[in-house]
Amino acid sequence: MQTNILRAEGNCPYCGAKILFYYDNEWRYGSPVRNCKKCGKKYVDERYHEIVVEGIEPGALSIKYNGVKILIMFGIFLVSFLVYYYQVSHGKNGLSFCVLMAVALLGILIFLADSIRILAGAKGKKLEKLRKESVKRLQNWSYAKELESLGYPVPEEYL
Repeated sequence: MQTNILRAEGNCPYCGAKILFYYDNEWRYGSPVRNCKKCGKKYVDERYHEIVVEGIEPGALSIKYNGVKILIMFGIFLVSFLVYYYQVSHGKNGLSFCVLMAVALLGILIFLADSIRILAGAKGKKLEKLRKESVKRLQNWSYAKELESLGYPVPEEYL
């Protein structure tokens, strides 16, 4: 039996209010059943995942995955630098490639920091805390049944 709660894709499916900072491919932890801040109606936000039901984001604790992302960012930085250097040496404005180099460097720093958090165990501890919050939410039988009615594979122990 499917519940008739609508799924959001950047806006509330009922009143059309914009969901702030909505990015389709984002992976957040928490209840996918959200309430619109404007009209108060429930909707499903598929960016949110219950750890107990869906697990953690693929590659969330992978140093190797971060290494690949760092290499990609380094490649973007290198190509941007070469194009910037070529343009500037020929008297052209290379500002856009300068900005792209800065963004690539920022990406490298973010992925390095994430790798350090993984190695230090801080990210694992944070995910464990989020898992415990997920367990607590799912211990509410009506919430677990609501998720199941929305098509989520809720473990039997919570139903």
